[in-house]
Amino acid sequence: MTKPVGIMPNHLDLREITFTNLLLLDFNPAEMESKYRVVFNRDMFALPNKKAMEVVMHFLFTRLHPQLAYEEFRDCWPVRDKVLEQQFRKVCFSWVSRIQKEDPEARLPRIVQSLFHSPGGDRFYAFLHHFSLYVLTKVMQRDHGKMISIPTFPTKTVHNHSFTHVMSRALEAHYVVLKKRFLEFTQHAVQVEHHWKEFAMESTKEFRSLVKKKRDLERHIMELDGMIAPRGTSIGVKTDYQEDVEALKRTQQLQKVRDLWAGIAEFYTVQAPQRRIVDSVLQGEANKYHIDAADIQPRVPDMLLRDCEKEIRKRNIEDTYVGGKVNLFSLIQLWNLSLSKIKEQIYQESLPTFEDQSPAVKSALHTHHAHLTNTMALREVIEGLMPAMKESIKELKQHCYQDIEKLHSRPAETPVLFKLGLVPPTPPVSFAAADTPAAERITSFHDTLKMSPHTGNSIPALSSLSLSLSLQKKSRALL
Repeated sequence: MTKPVGIMPNHLDLREITFTNLLLLDFNPAEMESKYRVVFNRDMFALPNKKAMEVVMHFLFTRLHPQLAYEEFRDCWPVRDKVLEQQFRKVCFSWVSRIQKEDPEARLPRIVQSLFHSPGGDRFYAFLHHFSLYVLTKVMQRDHGKMISIPTFPTKTVHNHSFTHVMSRALEAHYVVLKKRFLEFTQHAVQVEHHWKEFAMESTKEFRSLVKKKRDLERHIMELDGMIAPRGTSIGVKTDYQEDVEALKRTQQLQKVRDLWAGIAEFYTVQAPQRRIVDSVLQGEANKYHIDAADIQPRVPDMLLRDCEKEIRKRNIEDTYVGGKVNLFSLIQLWNLSLSKIKEQIYQESLPTFEDQSPAVKSALHTHHAHLTNTMALREVIEGLMPAMKESIKELKQHCYQDIEKLHSRPAETPVLFKLGLVPPTPPVSFAAADTPAAERITSFHDTLKMSPHTGNSIPALSSLSLSLSLQKKSRALL
């Protein structure tokens, strides 16, 4: 861990308490320093340090609520650019503000969002101290539950304002009592641990001594059995010593077999390419593919010979024809030189940039988004009006039929077609070649504004209907 910078560590110092809270929450400074390339110590926020703030705040929120922290910081962690940095600060501020509203016992100081823009100084240390203490309290309650007793802070009101000094002294005395109990319990636990360690060591020594004596006695019994028993016979049951010896031999043999098997597996993996070559030769696939250079007529450009003459001599590239045959090795070397030359030319010319067209494209994108939004809204409105329009057309047709029957005093011989209805939907836009015959194509927009086809009975019926309606209007006006 890096040594602290600045004043000597003081157990009552706010920075020391804050850094101790982080350590109690399993914050590993050495691991974090190697991962994020930032120094973490008690004075890491003596000056504004955005990177350390991001790491520490993400660690505290993760310890407070791991699942919620993953969901909140899913789109902004890790922080890689200015946009993610701004989003990370916004999430931190909103979460802290939510804690202040939902949990009055948090006792977090009031902050503004600009505190995360310049995280440093005593003001940020004060916030980090209260927030780390709050996270530590929640973690202790979650992990240990009722096994711990955390004293509650008294609430100051108008009635007990005069007893502020007394409440602070009582709270201090309560903490002193808890501290003494903790120290006594710790000392007792250490003494018990030492006592059991000594007892365990003595028991281990005694056990090993007894095991050794047992093995010696078993070996002595085996020697006596060998002296007393006739040659070629065995007396008695296997002892623990014999079983241990045989188990050791089996373990050694098994380990030897495992090493041999590992060597065979490694050899099998390493020799896989050579094994494929041998298989191809055995299966007759070695001469399956060949290169026929009879039709190749290589021509080396003069520019390549001029620009790369030194490189050709340096690499000792031979002629493209050797003994009347194409030298593929020399040809491949020349191709490599050509590719290198093309690569240099590409790097010399700057790539085209679209920065000039970017504003126009962005503006057009926003415009198209607005058109799309308006079109979707219009579609929703039309879908809402469509049933009412269909019902209105149906009622109008019925009303027209009734007026015609009243006018002629008998049903019409042939059905009257009013051509009332909705225009068919506009077909989707297509930029493909039209399949419509030339005679049926629409040449202008005015050609689309035509009336519906006429029928034999529709014109007289409509004229009589209009006459009856006009007479009804006149009669109503006279009345």
